[in-house]
Parts: sequence; C-alpha cells; structure tokens
Amino acid sequence: MGPTLDHFRDPVLLLLGALAVSRLTRLLVADELLAAPRARIVRWAEGTAERRAHPQLGYLATCPWCVSVWVAAGWALLVALAPAAALVAGAILAWSAAAGLLASWE
Repeated sequence: MGPTLDHFRDPVLLLLGALAVSRLTRLLVADELLAAPRARIVRWAEGTAERRAHPQLGYLATCPWCVSVWVAAGWALLVALAPAAALVAGAILAWSAAAGLLASWE
C-alpha cells in the first residue's frame, strides 16, 4: 500500500513536522556545528576574479525563510515515502527544538 494523505491531516504529525523542519533549518543556517561549511559556501558564492560570483547561494546558506522551503519539501517527501522513519526522526528533531526553546527561557 502506498503513501496516503492521512499523514498530512493529523494535527499532531503536522506540529511534529513543523518543529522538525524548524530544527533542521536552524541547524543548516545558524547552528555553530555547521558554521565552517556554511562559511565556505558563503566565501565560494562571493566568487573570485577567475570565477563568477553566485550571491544568491551565499544568501541561501544564511536565510532561514529560504532554506525552510527546501527542508519542508524534503520533509514532506520523507513523510510520504517513509512515514515510520519520518515519525522517529521528527520526534527526535521536535524534542531538540523544544529543548532549545525551553533553554532559551532560562
């Protein structure tokens, strides 16, 4: 049996996905863990005398609104193709997002 839209109708799963997308987006555009690769992308995007600049890619590497669209698209694909894996990964990422929010209130 193939994927159904039921996974996209459940409010708990939608919230779980929203928190997972939020956490993945933050990991990609802001967390220190990926600061070095992100900085390399931004430097590469600035271009050189020999190579054309790609400022949009540098901007994309640091724009949460921009990145979240692509992360959400990937998340939707994961939910559709592997809902059990999405549930486990989503729970981990959602708990991490919640822990970060709670820690910011301390």
